[in-house]
Amino acid sequence: MTALTPPPPPPPAPAVEDDRPPRTTPWLWFAAYFVIMGLVAARVPTVVREAAARMPEDVKRELSPNALDMATTVAGIAFIGTYAVVMALYLWLVAFLDKRILRTKASLGPLKVGLYFAIVVASTVPVHLLAVLAQVAEVRSFSGYYVYFPLVVAALLAAYRKHWLGLPGRRKALVILVAAAVPLLAILG
Repeated sequence: MTALTPPPPPPPAPAVEDDRPPRTTPWLWFAAYFVIMGLVAARVPTVVREAAARMPEDVKRELSPNALDMATTVAGIAFIGTYAVVMALYLWLVAFLDKRILRTKASLGPLKVGLYFAIVVASTVPVHLLAVLAQVAEVRSFSGYYVYFPLVVAALLAAYRKHWLGLPGRRKALVILVAAAVPLLAILG
């Protein structure tokens, strides 16, 4: 009896390069992060004033002015630190979705700008800029705040329609669903 020897394994397939262009020029994500965090940092004095104003009167009476200043400063630092981590995770997640879900080719000169990147920037930068200019800690009180985000999504979906309109039904629904979900952090945060 002869032992059967297995056939040799097939040669490995050559690596296939992804020749599709990137969604968004990578350094734009970092620039967006620093612009957003700069606007958040510009809001800190307003947030600190708001924290001091919301502090209960009995706590204000018990604390010395230095302790009160320290407490509100810590609140401002916690605001920045928390927002920095949340924004980094948010941008990382959206960059992943931008790369995997819709391969766009929208260009602004040499820069590639993906749909989800555009939604992130349009959902965060104007909101923080408005808060800085109006000197308010909370922009949710402005009329139209909750209407703004669906309008941004609708306008940008319309602007990028040539990239997703011809996709199969399920893929098209996924693009729209993710586009609608992307600004939720801006609404909740």
